Amino acid sequence: MALLCACALLPMPVATSQAQLQAPDPAFVRHRWFVADVATRAREPKGTGRALSIDKLTPAEFEAKLAAALRDLEADLRGTLAPQQAYSTFQALGSMGAYARPSLPTIVAVLDTWDRDSFYRVPYFCEAVKALGKIAPASPEVITVLANRLAAELPSRGGVCHRCGCLLEALEESGPAAREIAGPVLERVMSEPRFYTTYEWQLGRAVKAIGVGAGSSRATALARVGNEDVGPSDRASILRALAKEANTFGPADFEAFYRTAAGALGSSMDEVRVAAAETLSAVGPRAVPDLLRALKDWHFTVRIAAARSLGRLGSEAEVAADALAAALDPFLGTGEAAAEALVSIGPGSLAAIERRRRTAPAYLGAFLAATSRAVQERRVTAMRESLSRDFQKGPQGTGFVRVDVQRAGAGRTPYDPAKHRISLQFTVLRYDGASRSTERTTDSVVSQHAANSALQALQGRRAGDVVRLLLSPDIAQSPAYGTSRHGDSWATHVGGTPGLFDVTVVRVCQPVIWTLWRGSGLWGPIEFEAYCRD
Repeated sequence: MALLCACALLPMPVATSQAQLQAPDPAFVRHRWFVADVATRAREPKGTGRALSIDKLTPAEFEAKLAAALRDLEADLRGTLAPQQAYSTFQALGSMGAYARPSLPTIVAVLDTWDRDSFYRVPYFCEAVKALGKIAPASPEVITVLANRLAAELPSRGGVCHRCGCLLEALEESGPAAREIAGPVLERVMSEPRFYTTYEWQLGRAVKAIGVGAGSSRATALARVGNEDVGPSDRASILRALAKEANTFGPADFEAFYRTAAGALGSSMDEVRVAAAETLSAVGPRAVPDLLRALKDWHFTVRIAAARSLGRLGSEAEVAADALAAALDPFLGTGEAAAEALVSIGPGSLAAIERRRRTAPAYLGAFLAATSRAVQERRVTAMRESLSRDFQKGPQGTGFVRVDVQRAGAGRTPYDPAKHRISLQFTVLRYDGASRSTERTTDSVVSQHAANSALQALQGRRAGDVVRLLLSPDIAQSPAYGTSRHGDSWATHVGGTPGLFDVTVVRVCQPVIWTLWRGSGLWGPIEFEAYCRD
């Protein structure tokens, strides 16, 4: 019976027609090695350090072989290729870059081949458009085709325009060369707050690559940045695009940009606030009060962006020295960025660092001294050496961890995250005002695996240990994260803030697993946990 069941799972032979046996391979298969070599040369025109088969060809031989390959690939596209084969053909042509430029008319001519098929119309069209963007992104003819097709897809009527997303990605490859031709269409797109594509970053990245331009287009872009109904990546990218052009603004546009960027600091979206803090440096010293406000944001990425913007202002941001000195703490996530900004400000920041040293916790002393030295030397080397030397790195060498033992326990087994189960109780604390209040301040966890950074940081702890655990915000997670209490982890830590917990280790033990049957064939082993050994 088992043999019959196994045989039933085997595929039955399928009859193959004589026509199928005699059909030639498509061109992307027949020319695959030549295409691969040409793609390598297109990608690395100065050479790869390894020999290619096309290196043995004379220029005339190469041109003849290239013409033959392109002719065959184009013939397939104009013929009766299945969609999957057409995808591969477009990919082959796109990988060849500028070498496939003679095939552009054919690709444009077949864009609509599968347009009436609801299943293939999007993926087929997108592969063709991507090929255009890779072969000749700066070509006016290609940009015109892409812009016209994007215009034809509008208005999106509130739905998701997948083809628009592909067209925007291709125009992103065109960069500033597309400004004059595609600019009016991009302005139309930006004026539609409910314009959605497959990925919400597609419009913003295209605008950032191409540029916003002047006049009504700039006003439209500013309005889109300020619209909370627009996706955060879209708004952030367009704001960055505007900042790149800020030095070309007249007084009225400059004022509008400043108001929009400063207003974006109040967005509910972290990504938008980061972009606002990052781009406000384009305004100059006038933006310092706004950047000081951003330096108090609850999310560490916004504070980092604000510190770096202040650093770009140099000595003009000296008034911010005390606030930056207060941010000299790797457990706030801003230690390195604040130190770099103070070095950029210069010797005028030394007094602020000294005031910070008098009130800071002892474990920050060496870092603050190193930052003071870095300011005097006008080099960040000493500060970065202190970060590497004076603080314990988190899991996988990222972030920072500090474990202060409040009371040592009597447990015999040091916790090994790879093999032990740990039971603990923890209390949530706030760190230096940078954390946000949580819904719950106490909880307990039993975990068989070190499913989060908090548990991994407890390596070596024993039953009965009471420790204060501090995690920098880039790695901070609730001890409940990834455990059976995962659903409660959001109530005991807010992402983007430092993690500070008082932890009591209740038990550390090694699960003992008994195997009833080792398994074979289709059936795996049958195991159960007998007990957990201290």
